[in-house]
Amino acid sequence: MKKNKILILILSIIMILSFGVAIGCGGDKEPTTIKLSKSTIQMDIYETIIITAETNSTSQITWTSSNSAVASVNNGVIESLAEGTATITAKVDDVSATCNVIVTNSHTAPVMHVDKDNFSIEKGGSFSINASVTYKGNAINNVVYTWQSKVENPSNYVTFSTTEDGKTATFTGVEYGSVLYTVSANVYGTLLSKDVTVNVVNGDITLESSNLQMEKNCFATKLATVDLLTHVNSIVPDITIADNGTVIEDATITWVSENENVAKFVDGKIVGVFAGTTMLNGSIYKNSQLISIVSVKVEVYAPEVQMPETIYLEKYQDVLVYSDRTGYPVPFDGYYDIQTEIEGDVKEVKLNGKVIDATYSSGTLELGENVLPEKVKDMGKTTLEISTDKVKYQFNA
Repeated sequence: MKKNKILILILSIIMILSFGVAIGCGGDKEPTTIKLSKSTIQMDIYETIIITAETNSTSQITWTSSNSAVASVNNGVIESLAEGTATITAKVDDVSATCNVIVTNSHTAPVMHVDKDNFSIEKGGSFSINASVTYKGNAINNVVYTWQSKVENPSNYVTFSTTEDGKTATFTGVEYGSVLYTVSANVYGTLLSKDVTVNVVNGDITLESSNLQMEKNCFATKLATVDLLTHVNSIVPDITIADNGTVIEDATITWVSENENVAKFVDGKIVGVFAGTTMLNGSIYKNSQLISIVSVKVEVYAPEVQMPETIYLEKYQDVLVYSDRTGYPVPFDGYYDIQTEIEGDVKEVKLNGKVIDATYSSGTLELGENVLPEKVKDMGKTTLEISTDKVKYQFNA
């Protein structure tokens, strides 16, 4: 009996110790950890970046900024608001991780856009256009737009209404004429604006041209930067204007170029200036009253031209010489008179496809030292290219 009591006592002690060990083991809790996807971020002003937090805790993460005037944070979404620095902190269960934010200002301006900046409607007809703003290619929301007319009594020609935020404007034609409106918005401290021209026209007016190509909603032409050989620099637009099929003989057109550095209207002609594409917009009048509009898309190109003139260059007694087209060498002092009239500012000169040390001014080409090859095997027929901001001239040499 005494042995049984001792055995029971021993077993009880073992069970108590085992239970205590089990409780001790089960009570060990893994420490909370938190880690951010980025420790340092450099942002331009008005940008948004998302960082994430990785934690083994199921508790909610609290996000804070040490300087919310510079960078704000909401559930890991960081928005930069002003130049400066801020520390973003993510905290959970008294454990935290930080991300340093440096905000700079590249002075990149937002950009305003409109669906159309010049359009036509008939009397009683309506048309709606939308304004928008982007910053570094990304749309900016919650912008308030203001529309104003730049002419007196615009309601004599057009009435309009807008949505509450001004993003969409709807215009209705009242009387023939043109009204210039400006849509503006203040975004990130920058005042943005766009001009929009609304034309109320006669819908019975039709247009045809004998020397312009017809494209969707406009005519089109292609011009060179210069008149040279087969390349044409200008065109007199031949446009026939009719009202219900009857030609209007006394109609006139007033032209305005959207970019006169590409093409402009001079002395009754559309003239190419520099390579690029622009629109020429014409207002058509009869008896001083606007009856319609016309647009011409002008594509201007810089031609590459093979010139008939041949240039002879050679080494002669270690002195650069040139010869005329008879082939007889003449002592050369580093200059060559080119008969072809070179138009535009010379940007580059190449010999045999390689850029060389050479300058051109007022009909004279000046070659630098060591331009021509020294070895006989490298001499012979080649090409000389003179590239300007208007033409690439190619000569046999």
